[in-house]
Amino acid sequence: MSWTKSQLSCMGLTLLVALLCLAPTVRSSRGDCSPNEGTCAATTDETRPMATDSILLQTRSTNIKRTYGAAEKAIDLDHDDWNWGNDCQTGKPGIQRRRSLNDFCSCRRRHSVNYDGEDPPLEVPWSSTSEGETTPTTASPPASTSQGATTPSPSTASPTTYVPPPITSGGEGEIVIDEPAQDTATTPPTAPVPSACLCVFDIDRTLTGKQQRTDKCPNNEILWNLDDYAYEGGKVTLSDLARQGIDKSFCNQCYLGITSAGAGSGATSAWNAYILSTVMRGAVQDAFQAEHPEALTWSFGRNQASHQLDVNSPYVLLQPDKQKQDAVELIRQWYEAREVYIEPGEVYFFGDRTENIEPFSWKGFNSREVSCGLRDYNGVVGYCGGRLEEVVKMKGNWECSETGR
Repeated sequence: MSWTKSQLSCMGLTLLVALLCLAPTVRSSRGDCSPNEGTCAATTDETRPMATDSILLQTRSTNIKRTYGAAEKAIDLDHDDWNWGNDCQTGKPGIQRRRSLNDFCSCRRRHSVNYDGEDPPLEVPWSSTSEGETTPTTASPPASTSQGATTPSPSTASPTTYVPPPITSGGEGEIVIDEPAQDTATTPPTAPVPSACLCVFDIDRTLTGKQQRTDKCPNNEILWNLDDYAYEGGKVTLSDLARQGIDKSFCNQCYLGITSAGAGSGATSAWNAYILSTVMRGAVQDAFQAEHPEALTWSFGRNQASHQLDVNSPYVLLQPDKQKQDAVELIRQWYEAREVYIEPGEVYFFGDRTENIEPFSWKGFNSREVSCGLRDYNGVVGYCGGRLEEVVKMKGNWECSETGR
């Protein structure tokens, strides 16, 4: 029997249509691949006869959920790298698989990457919105719950950058922020305390002039109600320095002190009280004495019997000449005990006797001779007393012969 070309073509077309129509209902003799039924018998590529023909079943992509550990993750099987084996759930719509016409239960991935045991990478899967349409969605990381389990976060309309959830501790919503550890092993060095300055004065012929001789010392002032027992004695005659005031010099911003070989008119005399209340004044000293009223007392210098200094205030009487620097050092220490720090180089002594100037260099102190214009007792002591212009802040030890006055 012979066939024409048109008859053969028609029979071939009829057979192809029949195969396509029967394909969705083909069942394997070794298992059922119905999407809604259980897992079929496992088959492998080694036990299954190789099919001569295969078809590609492809439907629109959907998402399935699979529990992984404690977290339920949304995974797109078209993009995920999981290997599902022979689970018949792969027959659900949305899975791309090649299946043999002889055995629909032997399911293999269209593509596969070895799974190394870590969470699959977050991707942008596709979900269905309406028949035949798809829109991109964003796979969000699992949100933490109070019991420690995780649930999938809802998808958004557009891809977003993954931000790890905040670490919580204690009560709900309490965010723990890791602060950098403070280095307590070392502390920054404390800034050095600026050194204060100290001005120390002699009394006789420095704060005073020759008694009642304003004819030769017109800038001096006589205090007729006060007696001065120094040298020949007489009424207190203030020198130009004492009359104008120490506070008119740079010593206004310094702490003050006295060291004298004499005693004025005595520690309890009116003249000595006047010295403390009126002459020894300055902005810094006034503020200090307001907080430390014990400073307004007299101390006494080296005891001739014990050779010990008894300095318990910044005002020292009866300290021998050429040893005044020792009393000044104890004055400096007295201030330091009250948190007033004075470097030796910031100590300035002013006196009228030449022999007392150089010894101050032995302590690193500054010193200057005053009352240089007129001199008394063959030039050993001053005559008119100190002048305000002589009280200057000069480093070193200066006698009248060196200052040209």
